[in-house]
Amino acid sequence: MVTVAHIVAKLIREEPIIEDALAKDLFNYSKLAAYFHPKVEKEMGKQVKLSAIVMAIARGSEKIRNEYEGRISRKTFAQAELSVRSGIAEITIQKSPSCFEELTKLYRIVDLSGGDVLNINIGGSEVSVIFTERYFDEFKKALSDEKIKMELRSLSEIAIRFPKDYLYEPGFIYTITRHFAWYGINIVEMVSTLSELILVIKGEDATLAYSALQELFTQKKGKKE
Repeated sequence: MVTVAHIVAKLIREEPIIEDALAKDLFNYSKLAAYFHPKVEKEMGKQVKLSAIVMAIARGSEKIRNEYEGRISRKTFAQAELSVRSGIAEITIQKSPSCFEELTKLYRIVDLSGGDVLNINIGGSEVSVIFTERYFDEFKKALSDEKIKMELRSLSEIAIRFPKDYLYEPGFIYTITRHFAWYGINIVEMVSTLSELILVIKGEDATLAYSALQELFTQKKGKKE
């Protein structure tokens, strides 16, 4: 049997921003109930008291907070290390049989031992190259025989280093990207290895993104197990 509680839970799950706000106890339940009211009545096919929706939201919020609190280990955040780097660029090309030979040339241009950046992400039909921006002209020349689909400059990247246990933490990356969404920060690219997550963003967002992550990690570290 469909109940008000079931419908409210479904509506909350359909809007992650609302779910996140409830987890942080930021909502006025009465106002949210008024927002859900017409949708609940439509699905129930009858009139529903606003107080019943408020009660369903209150109970659902408690469950959501408990889920969020227990979802990710505090230890994972406690051991996280953050670093930010500016002066990053990206070129995306069409994947082709010839592109791999061209891509190998890029390693001879950069000085990885000296701290230069070069990340090559190979997808099903495209290849994205993320690199230190001062090599932009050289990279573009090296890839001139390939079909260039996009060029981006003035980017930054934030590297987040974790213990490898984070691989087994459901919702870990979502927690980070959700926090960025709250601040209106767009992620241009995402690169990951065993214990490192790299987020490529617009250079103008770098300071805000770094502060947002510091805030998130401080919150998580500060909560008791």
